[in-house]
Order: sequence, then C-alpha cells, then structure tokens
Amino acid sequence: MEQLATNITAMSISGTFFGSIYAAWSAPPVSSKGGFSSLRTSSNEFPQAFKIVGRSASVFALAGLTYTVGKVGVESFRDVDDPINGAVGGALTGFMLGLSKKRLDIAAASGLVMGGLVLAGGIAGPKLLGGEEGESNMRRRRRGVEKVA
Repeated sequence: MEQLATNITAMSISGTFFGSIYAAWSAPPVSSKGGFSSLRTSSNEFPQAFKIVGRSASVFALAGLTYTVGKVGVESFRDVDDPINGAVGGALTGFMLGLSKKRLDIAAASGLVMGGLVLAGGIAGPKLLGGEEGESNMRRRRRGVEKVA
C-alpha cells in the first residue's frame, strides 16, 4: 500500500510539472497587431491552463497506479521478485496509455514496447549498478533496509 501511495504521488507531481510546462508553451501569443487597445484580458485562459495541468497530472497518476497494481499483483501471485513483474506492470501501463488513441493495435504495440523497455531496464539495471553487490544493494534500498557498512 505504501508503494502504491508513493508511486501515485510521484507520478502526480511529475504530471503536474509536465502539464504546467505544456500549458505554458501552448498559451496564446501576448502581442497583437492592434496595439494596446486590442489586447484582451486573460480571464478565460486560467481555467484552460488548470484543465491542461489537471489532465496531465491525472494521466500520470493513473499510469503510476496501473504500473504499481500490475507489478505488485503479479509479484504477489507468483511470489517471486524479478524483472518480469515490472515488465507486466510496464506492459499494462503502455496498453493503458495507448488506449488514448482509441485503436487496439496501437494500445497493444505500446504495451509490448513499454513492457520490453521495463524488462530490459530490470535486467540491465542491477548489472550497471555493480553486478551482484549492486543488485543486492538495490534490493535492500527497495525494501527500505539500509546497507550495513
């Protein structure tokens, strides 16, 4: 449950950050050819910006929820902690994000690609961190146990 709350919070913060950047870049231009008399007030742009930021934060939070539920669900079902659990969570997340295009083939392809990327990261990550010792340190950090020196 703690992992679920942590991932949803982190993804919501990320979504808010990226959504605010997108809202800032998609704002209408400030200058106009008519001089100061043709400038309009920005009273109706704020709700639109909040909608863009909120939508982005919700999508990121839903992606974090989907990944965590998929990973933890497979981990508890198989009772094994290995990269396949993350790959299933990644595949479910990619499928969920691909559904926004309203085409099943794109959703399936994005699920396969995302699952493959998470699987590759799960396999190569510990090796890049220092072999077996790096893998055991990573597992300790994931479990919340500090390394004893």
